Amino acid sequence: MSTILQPWYHGARAIFDDWALRRRISAETSPFHVQAFVSLTATPACARMHTGERGRICTARLRSRARVIDLRGGSEVLRAGWDALRRSSLGRDHECARRFEDYVAQCRSGLVLRYLAPRDRLPGALQARLALASAAQVDAAHRDRVMFDFKDFLQRWIETVILPYRDLGYDAVVCNEREGPVSICTQLFVFDPAMLTPPEWLDPDQPRID
Repeated sequence: MSTILQPWYHGARAIFDDWALRRRISAETSPFHVQAFVSLTATPACARMHTGERGRICTARLRSRARVIDLRGGSEVLRAGWDALRRSSLGRDHECARRFEDYVAQCRSGLVLRYLAPRDRLPGALQARLALASAAQVDAAHRDRVMFDFKDFLQRWIETVILPYRDLGYDAVVCNEREGPVSICTQLFVFDPAMLTPPEWLDPDQPRID
């Protein structure tokens, strides 16, 4: 099924009426970096990973006029996005910066949205996360601080990968994302909320956000 026709799913902790409202709520309440797009996914199972204990899942479709690029396809049109990524301060050290073929393979495997680089070139937030994983005993406040910085960095990295395509004139990007050691979720990143149909909630009993 084409990306225009298929339903996409979004997990949230409460119900909202439109995607612009969702963006505003995120900007006001999220402790992490707020990305310049709305993220949806191809399956309810992947959306459920982001609902929290009591969240709900909604579904939406892309408008027919949306201009979408699928990074899994390996088309030559991806080269401009890859060039922008590998010229960036973060992207130049990522494994996918070496060859275009590596970039395409990682868009399919979902690893492009994870930061892969030699350990001595990892940003401080990732080095601290690795040190935390190997530490025998860690203060709880320190652990929370490290995990916050790690999650915030990943938000920024995903934006670094995706935003070049907005600058190239696309309304949305499709790319796989690795969730955990083996799970792969197909993600849809939409720059303009107007390109999505209104959210339709799978469970209407969740309290609304006004």
